[in-house]
Amino acid sequence: MALTRRAFAAATAAGVAAPTIARAKECPAAGMDWMTMSLEARNLAYFNVAHVGADFARQKTEHWTAASKDLRDTLAPEASLTQITSELRSALDWLNARGAEHGIAGPVIVTGWSAGGHLTAFLLDHPRVAAGLSISGVFELAPLRDSPQVNDKVKLTEVEVETLSPMRRLSVNKPLSIAYGTGELPAMIATSRDYHAYRSESHLPGDLIPIAKANHFTILDELRLPDSHLTRQVLQLATYNVT
Repeated sequence: MALTRRAFAAATAAGVAAPTIARAKECPAAGMDWMTMSLEARNLAYFNVAHVGADFARQKTEHWTAASKDLRDTLAPEASLTQITSELRSALDWLNARGAEHGIAGPVIVTGWSAGGHLTAFLLDHPRVAAGLSISGVFELAPLRDSPQVNDKVKLTEVEVETLSPMRRLSVNKPLSIAYGTGELPAMIATSRDYHAYRSESHLPGDLIPIAKANHFTILDELRLPDSHLTRQVLQLATYNVT
């Protein structure tokens, strides 16, 4: 149970602690090359708390914490991204080998938000996974390495940037739908659109799903609604047959 709980936490939660600061200043437009951006611009480009307001983000995350008391261990910085991805693969390996003994059958659909959106794309190549839904993920890790609001917690290494970025890995011929909120930071929107375009170049299945007016935090409210676009997308992926 410890492994299952830790893996679930790693796949579905992202670091939420951030200092209280004024709302972010002007952010770069979608499609701007992060390599030409200043350090300040790169930092603001992925600083979701500043974008929606610290009080709003705190209220949302406190509500999630109260509703999810079991989700506590194996988050960064206590665990590196390498360790988190390794533990998730171990959990899927166990499910592949032992799941039937416990009455677990059928396709496995992985989904995650923020850090979990990245992990969803990263784990799509596991043989036990049939399809995925990435929500508000980041698929190229290099710009996060220079963002203190993120990397002070994740502590990415150069090797991790190179080997754990979905944009730098071979795409997998399984359906991966990619969702983002139209009210998110431009850089967050761009990374979702760029990764969908990267997969589309190889004609791989999966929808690009913009959720109107949702920001990085309110987009998850869609999964609480039985007939929302994201809920329907999960159900649609569950019926996909991998050949």
